[in-house]
Amino acid sequence: DFLLYPWSESNFCNPPYKTEIKTAFVKKAIQEQKKGNKTVFILPVHTGSRLWHNLIVPYSKDIRFLKGRIKFEQFDHYGDTVKNGACELGAPFNTMIVIFELVDYVLGFQDPFQYQHHLKHAYRRT
Repeated sequence: DFLLYPWSESNFCNPPYKTEIKTAFVKKAIQEQKKGNKTVFILPVHTGSRLWHNLIVPYSKDIRFLKGRIKFEQFDHYGDTVKNGACELGAPFNTMIVIFELVDYVLGFQDPFQYQHHLKHAYRRT
């Protein structure tokens, strides 16, 4: 299981989109962030979710929204592209790139996670 092992210094992942699994991957990225590791995810955009408000907004370094809907390719067991109508139409949701990485903060916070906790509560008040 990918979530049980330590990740490297730099990671890229397109995690499964089922809510429980996606949340577990984001929590793992936050753990790795605390170790100084960088993780980049491709995730579906759901800005009304608990995951968005409680973990992505307060702990991510950067969020980039992709224009349009991304298309996935499928491959057969020979490595050849499989033509599939669903894949050719693209994802049924908007997509974002989310980056979890430690950053140097100012504003008098010694620990970046204190600053992110401050942002989390400031964000909730708006």
